Amino acid sequence: MDYIAPKHVDVLVLKPATRFMAHVLEAVHLDTGVTTVSNSVLPGKYGSGCNEECNCRDKDVCDRVTGICPHGCPPGFTSGTCKEVCEEGTYGLHCNKTCNCIDDDNCNPIHGACPRGCATGYTGSDCQEQCSPGKYGSGCNEECNCRDKDVCDRVTGICPHGCPPGFTSGTCKEVCPKGTFGDKCHKQCHCIDDSCNPAYGTCAHGCVAGYRGKSCQESCPKGTYGDNCSKTCHCNDDSCNPIYGQCAHGCVAGYQGINCQAFCDEGTYGLHCNKTCNCIDDDNCNPIHGACPRGCATGYRGSDCQELIVEDAPVFVKVVVVIFVGVVANWVAVVVFDFRLAVFLSKFCEEGTYGLHCNKTCNCIDDDNCNPIHGACPRGCATGYTGSDCQELCPKGTFGDKCHKQCHCIDDSCNPAYGTCAHGCVAGYRGKSCQECEYETTDYTIGIMK
Repeated sequence: MDYIAPKHVDVLVLKPATRFMAHVLEAVHLDTGVTTVSNSVLPGKYGSGCNEECNCRDKDVCDRVTGICPHGCPPGFTSGTCKEVCEEGTYGLHCNKTCNCIDDDNCNPIHGACPRGCATGYTGSDCQEQCSPGKYGSGCNEECNCRDKDVCDRVTGICPHGCPPGFTSGTCKEVCPKGTFGDKCHKQCHCIDDSCNPAYGTCAHGCVAGYRGKSCQESCPKGTYGDNCSKTCHCNDDSCNPIYGQCAHGCVAGYQGINCQAFCDEGTYGLHCNKTCNCIDDDNCNPIHGACPRGCATGYRGSDCQELIVEDAPVFVKVVVVIFVGVVANWVAVVVFDFRLAVFLSKFCEEGTYGLHCNKTCNCIDDDNCNPIHGACPRGCATGYTGSDCQELCPKGTFGDKCHKQCHCIDDSCNPAYGTCAHGCVAGYRGKSCQECEYETTDYTIGIMK
């Protein structure tokens, strides 16, 4: 209902209690002859002079005096007048949703969008959707890579039951380190190059020496070694190294060298190549059993021509034999035989000596007696000696049985028999014969891989 005031108003007195009238006066319209005062305010406005805009849910009209919204605030705002935005980290209607932004960024208070993207494990326009199974990370853009297609943690990507063969790390994104493959990368590759498949160990261009098989995990069969296990071992036991063919306890008869692939030197044969051939015209004998292709040298016989034939010069002895016949006419009849008897006498050198005039000393193992003619020892040379007649000292830098041990002296004072050093050991070795390492070491088998 409108109030009709007199046209001429000299003084308008407002009582303090009538705050409402202040708003009424703002709505006074002067017309011809009459001033009209309205008791209503502009919709969507409130406060002093109606200068404040309502900010209500669904464009609702707020209280014209207080600005309070009867049905609450729109998304993103709070307080009675809905003028305050949601606290940091919250958004939406009643500010009851939590932001899920990367690095705890604050999201849009109205719709929750994150300025730099969602936190790991979340996706969607307001980053409220968790990653679907098999996805993880920021924006759920990462694929899980778990064992047996297991689902990984949507935030970290960590697989609860481990990685599939060929992968490692928490998220199973890293392939096995170079030279390893398989479950947990616990198996060692044996490829000739870097083509090892991290999951199965297959080698694109073949296995290293000593291995074979689809994944190069099978060692060479007994008695073989090398590339494709194509070489034959010549060890006197089963100690053949599958990679290099080295024999821990020596070669079979007829072979020598580090990997026992070389025949005995010409003129020698047998175990350790320590026997001398005795062939006609110095022919070379069979390196294994010593047989001579055209027969034995003069003075020798046997399957390996090692048996001596002694043909001594005869000693002639004059022999006179008188045979009594009888007495004839006071004569004594006798028959006299006068002849020379050839007696063959033979005498070898005394034990421990050999050669012309027996003036050379044998150097045989366990003081065995050597061949009286050429000095060869039946079971090998004494410690510290080598050669066909065991007269040569071990070569410089070696000592011991068959000269197989290496000296570690600071100079050339190594004893050929025992390895003792007159002036001390080289760095890294100690002991009476300088054979003890000062530091612990670990042996490795290379494939090509210690």
